[in-house]
Amino acid sequence: EAFPSGDLFIKPAFSNGGKGCMLYTRELNGYRKSDGIFISRRNLFDKLYSRSQFETLLIQSRIRNHDYLEELGFTTLSTVRVLSAIDRQGYVIILRALFKVPLENMIIDNLGAGGIGCPVDLNSGRLCEGFRKDSSFPLEHHPDTGLFFNSVQLPMWKNVLELAIQAHRFFPGVPFIGWDIAITKEGCVLVEGNSFPAVESIQQAHGPLLSDELFRSIFL
Repeated sequence: EAFPSGDLFIKPAFSNGGKGCMLYTRELNGYRKSDGIFISRRNLFDKLYSRSQFETLLIQSRIRNHDYLEELGFTTLSTVRVLSAIDRQGYVIILRALFKVPLENMIIDNLGAGGIGCPVDLNSGRLCEGFRKDSSFPLEHHPDTGLFFNSVQLPMWKNVLELAIQAHRFFPGVPFIGWDIAITKEGCVLVEGNSFPAVESIQQAHGPLLSDELFRSIFL
């Protein structure tokens, strides 16, 4: 088997903002790309092999959202951006959290690609009104499905926060990290950590970080 079994998610290793990502859904004799075009397994392998000669690609099995989230209409993987900080004593603090929601026909959840951000209450894991990166107007519901965001309480919320805390302990020299964590059928999955975590979106969701005394003390 040249590829992992099932659907494939492929991204350039050194891109950002979701640029160049591809989703291939497994069918009997090949794959169906998200734009509807079918390609055989052999042709897909040859295509990616040729591209890999000048670009490093990450090829991995598609991750699916938790059943509860899929029932709400989140069929594209949605991640939580958790902003954590570590002080000089090695104590990790969770400062903010943002749930990223794709629109229909999107294969990524990035806000820069048109997705929606929803602030998350750190105590309960409940979503608040969403927003678009290019707009100052709050969104009460998803424009495609009509789902009211404040009716959603993320499952496994304590596990999400604990995963971010445990991960940050491995990087004591990085004061602030924005973690992207997926809540899946198999549990919480750490997708990536960002040392430059796009704090403009976090602040658009929760307000200025410099107004937070805890943030200021760690930052200084």
